[in-house]
Amino acid sequence: MSHTQKIRQDIADNIPKQESLRRAMLTGMLLDSHPEGEALSVIFSSEAACATVQKLARILFGASAEASERVIAGRKSYTLSFHSHKLADTIEKRKRGLGECEISLEEVQYILRGAFLAIGRINDPMAEAHMEFAFSDEDVARAFCDFFDQNSLPSPGCSARRNKYVVYFKSNDKICDVLSAMKVESILFEYINTGIFKGIGNSEHRATNCISGNINRAVVAGSRHRAACEYLLGIDDGAMLDSGMRTTALLRLNNPTMSLTELAELHVPPLTKSGINHRLKKIIELAEKLGFKETVN
Repeated sequence: MSHTQKIRQDIADNIPKQESLRRAMLTGMLLDSHPEGEALSVIFSSEAACATVQKLARILFGASAEASERVIAGRKSYTLSFHSHKLADTIEKRKRGLGECEISLEEVQYILRGAFLAIGRINDPMAEAHMEFAFSDEDVARAFCDFFDQNSLPSPGCSARRNKYVVYFKSNDKICDVLSAMKVESILFEYINTGIFKGIGNSEHRATNCISGNINRAVVAGSRHRAACEYLLGIDDGAMLDSGMRTTALLRLNNPTMSLTELAELHVPPLTKSGINHRLKKIIELAEKLGFKETVN
């Protein structure tokens, strides 16, 4: 069972008893509905969603639905048509003003749960972080985005995809915040743990890349230093170098694998790392003035 199916099943198995929360859940489930003549029509890809919305509509509005089933490319879809003016008017008003009114945290929870059961999807946490809600109506999709902002939830992205308007999250932290607001703890904890695991892996990867980059830069710099030192010492035995620079040049050539810090400590008296770096820089500058050209491999 996919993570989308697990969350949907958890939601369908836990319908609230309080009427206001049932209304909130029904609103979320019918966000992608649309008027069709005198009926309110909605399409679901989940049998659990189909059964749940019929139950809530019957309990709250005494509304029954005409149902039909289709199979396209091996996937079932369920179309429901509710002939209830009261239901249609209530849902249309609530979904159009979704991002404008203040509601309780529990109502937010059940609107989100209803929306996910009807039109939500989520990736496995070990894959690319992605959670989405797909709408047929752009205005309702925008209102749903406002709903997140109005209720201090993470701001989603919104984009057109084929004939849908997708409200989505691509950040593991944002997805965790939304799952927390929905109170789907089992999947939430899995996402949190996966985020921690990925964070450790990414930190180790960045640290390895950093170390590797530093080593590469040190090797390149060391090779350049040695080539310049060898060039100067080969011209009249390096007579143009003062005693300090000559000492540094000889130490660099005789200790090709040493770091600058280690090389600085060989001097008498010892130099600082910045001191040895300054000397080597002067050696390169002098060598270049005298015709030294670094060989590019």
